[in-house]
Amino acid sequence: MKNSRRLSDLLWEIGKRFSIEDMSRYDLKYLDEDNEWVLLTCDEDVEECVDVCRTTPSHTIKLLLHASSHHFPERSSPTGYTLWQ
Repeated sequence: MKNSRRLSDLLWEIGKRFSIEDMSRYDLKYLDEDNEWVLLTCDEDVEECVDVCRTTPSHTIKLLLHASSHHFPERSSPTGYTLWQ
């Protein structure tokens, strides 16, 4: 991922790799240093996720993608994938 660490870039990449056209139907979470799942909702959350990764011995980010209990309005990207922001 690029240095900008944008949530939209991360969601686009996940959608591309797993053939998911509408990422707005999913929630993306990461496991923090307290072993709690934290919802990624903005670029600052992604920055925090990377910071947590740097402070853990394994330097690993664990992500969880699951169907959302709520559905945000769709926003199309220039690539044709639908992104959630």
